[in-house]
Amino acid sequence: MAASTLPPFAKVDSRQNPPHAAWSASAALPPPELGSYSSSTREIDQAAAAMGDIPRGTGQTPLAALEGLLAQDLEVDYDADDAKIEGMTVTLKPYQVQGVKWMQQRESGRHKGGILADDMGLGKTIQTLALIVSNHPSNEDATVNYVVKEADVAKAKAQRKKKALAEQGEDNNHQDDSKGIPREKVEVKSRTTLIVAPVAVMKQWESEIRNRSNADLKVMIHHGPTKASNSAKFKSYDVVITSYNTAAAELDDKDPVLLRMRWLRVVLDEAHTIKNHTTKAAQACFAMSERAHSKWCLTGTPIQNTALDFFSLIHFLDIPPFNELRHFKDKISKPIASANQNSVNWGMKRLLVVTNAILLRRQKDALFEGKPLITLPKRTVETVSEPFDNDAEREFYASWEAKAKKNAEEQQDSYIGMLVILLRLRQAADHPFSITRKVDVEDIAPPVPKKKAATGEPGQVTAEVDPLDELADLLSSTALTTVSCQRCHAQIKVKPSEPSPEMCEECVEAVRTSRIDWTAEGSTKIRMMLKILKQIRDLGDEKTIVFSQFTTFMDLIGYALDAEGFEHVRYDGSMTSTERAVVLQKFAEKPSIKVAVMSLKAAAVGINVTSASRVIFTDVWWNPTTQDQAIDRAHRMGQTRDVTAYVLAISGSVEERIIALQEKKRALASAALEGTKLKKGSTKLSKEELNYLFNGGRI
Repeated sequence: MAASTLPPFAKVDSRQNPPHAAWSASAALPPPELGSYSSSTREIDQAAAAMGDIPRGTGQTPLAALEGLLAQDLEVDYDADDAKIEGMTVTLKPYQVQGVKWMQQRESGRHKGGILADDMGLGKTIQTLALIVSNHPSNEDATVNYVVKEADVAKAKAQRKKKALAEQGEDNNHQDDSKGIPREKVEVKSRTTLIVAPVAVMKQWESEIRNRSNADLKVMIHHGPTKASNSAKFKSYDVVITSYNTAAAELDDKDPVLLRMRWLRVVLDEAHTIKNHTTKAAQACFAMSERAHSKWCLTGTPIQNTALDFFSLIHFLDIPPFNELRHFKDKISKPIASANQNSVNWGMKRLLVVTNAILLRRQKDALFEGKPLITLPKRTVETVSEPFDNDAEREFYASWEAKAKKNAEEQQDSYIGMLVILLRLRQAADHPFSITRKVDVEDIAPPVPKKKAATGEPGQVTAEVDPLDELADLLSSTALTTVSCQRCHAQIKVKPSEPSPEMCEECVEAVRTSRIDWTAEGSTKIRMMLKILKQIRDLGDEKTIVFSQFTTFMDLIGYALDAEGFEHVRYDGSMTSTERAVVLQKFAEKPSIKVAVMSLKAAAVGINVTSASRVIFTDVWWNPTTQDQAIDRAHRMGQTRDVTAYVLAISGSVEERIIALQEKKRALASAALEGTKLKKGSTKLSKEELNYLFNGGRI
């Protein structure tokens, strides 16, 4: 079959081209070709200068603009036969063929690997599996036949076609051009690919490999009871799957088997997990990278809190000169965070020079031949806002809000302290018992003093809590020797081995005197949830995911569901990977189970829950990305029904202000598609925004 060239994918908006197209059109020098990246700072700055002016958008932060500029258009030779890869049981979509070819070419380059940053749901797993199957060492010898650069492939094809036409005439015009594509035969020191993934998706990776490939790949999960005792065991497997937690734990092991093994490739799924380069998980990934032939980062959210988040990915991929922390800060992250517009432009353009060479990103709203890359059912998000429905709950919340405002004023210099107070206020809007119980370590960990390494270089692990991370990341800390009363914020001394008290004795007594047994009471929020669930139950066989960030509130939701006759399952961070897989299977296959109560932290990314078409958020957070990712657990490839999400909020409470702030953050992200002015900023909550959440007023 004759080869054709895939046109660039178009964006679905009023423009004819994505933001970076205008840069390329006016550039004196083209962006670097794939695989031809130069590590010369001078050449990088020359390429950055050639990009021209940054597109400007009203109220647009640099990172919001950068997210829009990352989307890429590729022109590669495409043959229908390319969609069927030997060893795969599925047929690839055209954009996935592009992605696999790009990955194959990257593995033949000098810096082997890159960042596949396709939108959630576009099949990063399938493309990576196709790469593993197609670039796999032969059984006869330890070699891989890597595809060489696209330009060389096209040139060789043209030469073969010209020769064939000359020898056999016009009738051979439709010969199989796929034969004899030039490849680079490379000897490798391993045949094993390592996949590092969140615990929640390890079983999913195993299932995808077994069901989507017939290449007889041997797969092992290195986690929990199935961990290997020595690295020699890995050598008999084609793919090893492990978790970030397991990798981090091996940093302290006398025999860190993951770190001793030589890998054919290391793949980081949800690679933004290592965005804080000082964490043990990041350090373990850096160490494994040094012993890998090629390295890959998979993430649907390449933009997180600050430009510095990119450093971990670039350091893992070992892309000079920005794999050095000081150089990255001086040339990229500090300029982007600058108040000087010229500095912001230069920082962004330098980063784009790098990402143009090593990163591929396609978005769901892109078109191919006039059709979306993927066609999904309708997605609707409804905000359901109601006041407290009883005086006792209303008065309870009012007392906590007054105390929270006072404490927030006293904590102005403690960013984390203010976040903790905000979290407690949000819990008071869910259910009073969330406040009057003992602390659950998965819900809350009080602020800890920062301990900073002398240089902050990647080789040094610090105990610093990154204030730019979402609060959910702060809640996974271990027990502490000093905690704060969450009512009056007084300091309480606690032994690390003992459970942390929620409040000081005075506040405990004050709550007791209210003479309300909140464990026996429902709450307005729970009644709002039950009302929606009963309406859904009347529709027939629809299933619902109920998300919460708080484990104690998940307990209360479970009690309410039992009382109302809803058969349900629970999915949270305390479960093993096997237990999580069993829960997902039961929810998908058992018709009588209508509800899955899920921890937002544990289930917002990675998993597939297309058996549900309704989603309820019982609590909200300021960053809309987390909410969008959670909805995508149901609204993704494989979903056949329209998906409706309900965001529950108590009117007049902090939750309404959080939703208003969400809309502001969402507007900043979508501003990447417009053409007005950039301003300094990031996705971190500013002090002004925190003040708004406590006191209202203007955002």
